[in-house]
Amino acid sequence: MIATDSTDHSIELARKLIGDKGAITFGGYTTDDDVALRFEALAMDVAVPLSLNLSSDVMINQSAAFSDFHATGGNPAANASLCDQAFVAPRFVVVQSRRHVLSD
Repeated sequence: MIATDSTDHSIELARKLIGDKGAITFGGYTTDDDVALRFEALAMDVAVPLSLNLSSDVMINQSAAFSDFHATGGNPAANASLCDQAFVAPRFVVVQSRRHVLSD
């Protein structure tokens, strides 16, 4: 946890940190739909999988569970693959966003 001045500050700090250093996954929590959309835009911009408002375990390596990709291939920390490097060219980037479905 890092204390920030505001939601805007938190989002920009996350964007800068992930853009500069990378991340394998990004967890966001909000009750505001606009903030959720901003988290999704951030994730797409810096190529990191987003887990939004999850209420149980977060699979850090969710992409590799269903494919040969480890992370997205699109940021400094997410540049590995579990398959032949000839298959994973720089043009491939996989970014996901997932949310829990809440039932009444």
